[in-house]
This record gives sequence, structure tokens and C-alpha cells, in this order.
Amino acid sequence: MKDIEFITLVDNTLEAVEDQINELLNDNIDVDVNINGRVLEILFNDKNHIVITPQIHLKELWLAALKKGGFHYYYDGFKWIDNRGGVDFCDKLSELCSSIVGRNIIIRL
Repeated sequence: MKDIEFITLVDNTLEAVEDQINELLNDNIDVDVNINGRVLEILFNDKNHIVITPQIHLKELWLAALKKGGFHYYYDGFKWIDNRGGVDFCDKLSELCSSIVGRNIIIRL
């Protein structure tokens, strides 16, 4: 995959995540989402946060959560897959958000 293709894929991914996190506000969940450059930060009321950053030279998307660790994802042509455990990016992000807010949150691309 060329850099420009990867950047387009990342931009689309971050936009989709941002839109879905913003929808949580409609469910009375205290959350804020910010994109600065290509870094997306999800901030929860209890000061927990999740950061998603692309690594263009590695063609990876990194997901980091306070007290939960970091996860590295590659795109397999269909979805983002964790390069250490094979877990889908959306499943992990949904799991992390759910554990923080105490409700079932589902993020899909």
C-alpha cells in the first residue's frame, strides 16, 4: 500500500471513530473526542483516555489506553488486525470504551 492510500484509510478510520464517539453524547455519556493532525484522543469524564495514532512508515494504526496498554494494528485489506493477537481494532476499541463507561459500547467501521 502506498503512503497516500494508507493516509486516506487512516483519515477515513479516524473520522468514523470520531463520529461514533460523538454519538455517545446523545446517550448521556460524558466523553470528548479531539483530532489534532492525525492523532485522535478520546477523553472520558473520569480522566481515562484513549489515543489512536497512525504510524505511516510502518503502515500501522496504534491504539493506547491508560492502564490497558498499547496495541498495534495493520490493515489486512478488510479490517484493522492486532499484530500480536489478531484482535480486530473495532472489537478492542469497543471493549476499552465499554470498560471505561460501564456500558456496552460498539464501535464499527
